[in-house]
Amino acid sequence: MAAGELTLGVLTPRVRGGILFHMGIFGREQAEPVQIQDKPLHCHVCDGTTFYTRRAVLPGAVATFFNLDWTAPSCTCVICSSCGYVHWFFPG
Repeated sequence: MAAGELTLGVLTPRVRGGILFHMGIFGREQAEPVQIQDKPLHCHVCDGTTFYTRRAVLPGAVATFFNLDWTAPSCTCVICSSCGYVHWFFPG
């Protein structure tokens, strides 16, 4: 393993500027600007303007116990391409 790399399972994310960085399966996804309520989103940490988008499932203890995680609510996460900060957005 080269300096500046951390192995997590089968993925080997890169460290860029001291920040753990790896998005997109096989590195194919591109970071894009995101708008929230017709306003451009800026990262709360570094003021970055491009993000990766992911869906996150929020399972509860009861749903997990009965193997019903697929019924759990989900939210949208946008991850800053510069610093990796995760912005969570719940439907509503």
